[in-house]
Amino acid sequence: MRVVLAVLMCCLGMQPVVAENRFFVQQGNWSIANFEGLCIASSRSFAETNMSPVATVRFIMLPETREVFLETYYWPGAIEKGQATTLRFGKDVEVPATATSDYSVKTDRPFSREELKFLENEHLLGVKAADVSWPIGVEATGLGWAFYYLRDCAHIVRAD
Repeated sequence: MRVVLAVLMCCLGMQPVVAENRFFVQQGNWSIANFEGLCIASSRSFAETNMSPVATVRFIMLPETREVFLETYYWPGAIEKGQATTLRFGKDVEVPATATSDYSVKTDRPFSREELKFLENEHLLGVKAADVSWPIGVEATGLGWAFYYLRDCAHIVRAD
C-alpha cells in the first residue's frame, strides 16, 4: 500500500502545470500581472476586483509595443457606453478616452513618456472623466515601480 501511495504521489507531483499568469508581483497598493496577453497594473487586487471592479485604476501595457493605456472603473451607470470623454490627471495631463461600459473608461491613445514620468511622481493619483461627476483617487506611491514591473512583465510575455 505504501508503494502505491508513493507512486500516486509521485505521479501527482509530475502533473504539468499550466498557468494563465506567468507574471505576478505585488508592489505596495499595486498588483501587476499578465492576463490574456496583456500586462496590467491594478490599484486594487485582482481577487477584489473580480467581484466588484468599481473605484479601480488599471494601467495596461501591450507587450509587443510597450505602450501604456489606462482603464478607470467608476460606479455602474456613471457614463454611457461608447461615449467619448477625456481623462484628467492632476492639472497637467488630459487624455482622450472612450467609455467601454456604463462604468469604465479607457484611454484612446497610449501615454507619452512625459505623461508617464508625471504619473510616476504622484503620491495621490486622481483620475477624473469629464462626464463623470466624481474622480477616482488612488494612493500612487510605488507607481514608478509598478511601471518597472509592467516592463518586466512585457519582456516575459513577449518571450513566450
